[in-house]
Amino acid sequence: MASMTDTPTLLPAAIERILQAADAARPAVSANASDTLSFIFRGKQTETDVELGRFADVSVPVKGRRITLWGTGDKLVVDDIESHYGLAEDGRQVALHHILVRPVAAGSSTVPEGRVRVRVVLLIGEQAEIAADTPDALAPERYPAAAVAAEAGVEVKDLAGLRLTAQVGDGGRLFGFRLAG
Repeated sequence: MASMTDTPTLLPAAIERILQAADAARPAVSANASDTLSFIFRGKQTETDVELGRFADVSVPVKGRRITLWGTGDKLVVDDIESHYGLAEDGRQVALHHILVRPVAAGSSTVPEGRVRVRVVLLIGEQAEIAADTPDALAPERYPAAAVAAEAGVEVKDLAGLRLTAQVGDGGRLFGFRLAG
């Protein structure tokens, strides 16, 4: 895997900016960290994975979540998560999570035709409050959290704050929830 300083050619501009910001920050992760996240760009035109940053003891983002690294403002979306577990030489349990990300093109619409963008505002018991993902959204409506999570391919505990897409059915009810890309 290429490091933050070994950059292959043909990287998207957003990835180049993130790598430059990471180099300027000179990040270091403690060898004593028990849970490490490594954010990785796996491009179609690159021969190796490019590590964009490594962080210790922070929460693992869920697939579909948009993130930024190093304050560049460039949006990335989490495509996949590869988790590896083991023991350190001193016997501690450790986890390394490879967070596979890709840049989100500025101004691009990632909502497939026939779908609407929504967000899960919060969870109340077994219900998920879901609203249109717009600044002028009306009051959220409640949907069974387990059904929404199953359709979106995530765990119920990870729903709050997620951006999803859905189809609109009879009476304006949503169905077919998917992670927004």
